[in-house]
Amino acid sequence: MTLSPLTIEESASHGGATHVANVTHADLTEATANTAQVIALATVADKVSVACVKVVLKTAFEDASDAAFNSNTITVGDGNDADELLVSMQVNANGTEVNQKTGTTVTHDYAAADTVDLTVNSMTAKSLSDLDAGEADIYLRIADSR
Repeated sequence: MTLSPLTIEESASHGGATHVANVTHADLTEATANTAQVIALATVADKVSVACVKVVLKTAFEDASDAAFNSNTITVGDGNDADELLVSMQVNANGTEVNQKTGTTVTHDYAAADTVDLTVNSMTAKSLSDLDAGEADIYLRIADSR
């Protein structure tokens, strides 16, 4: 997973996002079946505000050898609320994947340090580490008022 700042031009074309987190199937290492994996996208301090502007599914996630692996949903939130910034989005190619989704209208103002987290959910009898394709960009607006 990489988190990169956006240029002014990129920010303008992505709804005012300031950063993009790129997540690929290689980041998914959870080998226990039916177990979600949480990936910290950004570490934030107190007096920082974060909004999830949108998620763009560049390549749907899939296990090419298992068409029955047909569901992976993602959410974006933090340690207090896993889907505060983005509610469930299907990203699996064998399901009904969603190619782009806008985050919630919530901007979270942090009063203490935390992480902005991506939660990737698996399905019964399937392990996230078996996925061999997939890539998504998560666009965040991070404002530091310190």
